[in-house]
Amino acid sequence: MNNKQGMYMKKVLFLIRSREIPSSRVRVIILLDKLKKKGYDVECQIYPKTIKNKFKLFKSLSAYDIVFIQKKMPSFIDLYFFSWLSKKLVFDFDDAIQLKHETSIKKRSRTAEQKFYGILKKADLLVVGNKVLESESRKYNKNIIVVPSVLETDGMPQKDYAVKNENFIVGWVGTVVNLSQLELLGDVFRKLSKVIPLEVRVISGERPNIDGVNLKYIPWTLEGQDKEIAMFDAGVMPLPNDSKHAKGKCGYKAIQYMAAGVVPVLSDVGSNRDIVTDNETGFLIDNIEDFYDRLKYVYDNPETAAKIGRRASEHVKNYYSVDAAVDILDKGFTEL
Repeated sequence: MNNKQGMYMKKVLFLIRSREIPSSRVRVIILLDKLKKKGYDVECQIYPKTIKNKFKLFKSLSAYDIVFIQKKMPSFIDLYFFSWLSKKLVFDFDDAIQLKHETSIKKRSRTAEQKFYGILKKADLLVVGNKVLESESRKYNKNIIVVPSVLETDGMPQKDYAVKNENFIVGWVGTVVNLSQLELLGDVFRKLSKVIPLEVRVISGERPNIDGVNLKYIPWTLEGQDKEIAMFDAGVMPLPNDSKHAKGKCGYKAIQYMAAGVVPVLSDVGSNRDIVTDNETGFLIDNIEDFYDRLKYVYDNPETAAKIGRRASEHVKNYYSVDAAVDILDKGFTEL
């Protein structure tokens, strides 16, 4: 397809699992408008479920210069058609999707692993969310780019450090499946509650199972989450140190907190150490118990917290914005 200047526009088909899934939203949907402005002819579809709709899709693949699959692991038969009929096949993922989540009884699925490694080998380009995933994937494919999960920083509500909250608000935002990670901090919150006026504020799809603390649950909405995050005094992201799945996560919570100018207090696991510079744009914690000291420090030192929060916000604008992600993706597409 040609634009008004007569230049050829690469036609890209993005296949996502759902428009409601966070990874589809932050790794594809919010990038589409900026990709159009870069000169791409983009189309976004839900990955089909029925055989009829799959074959309809397969028949259309040759019309696209690039087929971009976001996180969905195709079946072996689907992958055969994608690799045969796509001019260029791109696979994007932002965590260790071949592993089942730690809350499930069976943590590892052999079929999922085989499908995962199959598409890693067949793809013409891998788009991964962090350096941990890049390192793991390089065993199977050398053509890889790192595109962090990003957000639209323009118009993002900012924490107002001139206004002091009645309680010290420690916040967490995330999906229901990750609530067990927040619950790791139960003892820390109970200990903190004895020495400071603590409020644990949770933005999710369910209330967490944490007793003995002043906890406020806020049902998650796309429209309301940014304003609520900007009310936090600190944003936490606890992760188990011994989890391969956790090490592969992209630290999107950290980016959300930082974008709002909120001090991130994170487990020193996986990509968190790439996102945050300890004591400069947030805090990295070795052990769950040590969250107590850092959260107490943020409470005791509001001026330092404000400086860290503002540096964090500026860092996200420079490195984790939609524009930054689109520039990396554009370079990867151009070199295909």
